Amino acid sequence: MNLLLAFILAMAITIGLIPVLMRFAGSLKVLDQPNFRKVHTAIMPRVGGMAMFIGAYVPLCFGIHADRPTLAYLFGAGVIFLFGVWDDRRQLSPVAKLLGQLVAVFIVIYAGDIRIASITLTERMTLPEFISIPLTVFFLLGATNAINLADGLDGLAGGTTMLCGAAIFLLAWSLGLTDVATIAAAVAGSILGFLRFNTYPAQVFMGDGGSQFLGFTIAVLSLMLTQAPGVVISTALPVLLLGLPIVDTLTVMLQRLREGHSPFIADQKHLHHKLLGLGFDHHEAVVAIY
Repeated sequence: MNLLLAFILAMAITIGLIPVLMRFAGSLKVLDQPNFRKVHTAIMPRVGGMAMFIGAYVPLCFGIHADRPTLAYLFGAGVIFLFGVWDDRRQLSPVAKLLGQLVAVFIVIYAGDIRIASITLTERMTLPEFISIPLTVFFLLGATNAINLADGLDGLAGGTTMLCGAAIFLLAWSLGLTDVATIAAAVAGSILGFLRFNTYPAQVFMGDGGSQFLGFTIAVLSLMLTQAPGVVISTALPVLLLGLPIVDTLTVMLQRLREGHSPFIADQKHLHHKLLGLGFDHHEAVVAIY
């Protein structure tokens, strides 16, 4: 499929679906309740992730070359999205959420052979499997949850992942990695359609289904890009693209542990909370993080 067509089609489908899904958010039981750590004060529909997932998948299912890594990504992303929506509806335990993420991760590793097979120090160094697989699992889980935890202000998670997707698209396109470029274009288009309704003041949220889908997608695409045979891009690229949410998440977890709390407890210690505490307006904090 033409890359521009994939982008526009994904954006149009997402824009068209969100108003429809918002009407059924109550019956679908995907409503976000305000609490002490959230900025919003009204009940919000969490259907943006559903619209983005469908918006990205439609052009991909009809216009992409279905090789082994691409199919593994599509199935893995579907699994992680379904578990995310389930969490939006039922508030899953951390163990259940982790199990769903691990299923998606192992699909792309073993079915798609997508993994950190080599790293760049002074030169490319091939990793043995007993290091490669755990490192890949750690990275994919960390990136997926980092985007999920960064979803704290209107437009924040969507905008940052769209910027990452745009970078991946440009690099993949320049290197002739058409499948990676097409996925990145479709996902970026769906995010742009979502931001039409999520830019401050937001009318809809993406929910865990959306944030985990986006985090997982950016992480997998960055590996497909940097680990492709003959590609000379540094394997540090995924860390650079996702560095801010990853560092923010690790910093918050370490601070919680130092204070004797669970690293998974909800609080207001993330970067966006601190920017608001310094006196930034909502949109100023989002633009600063962009």
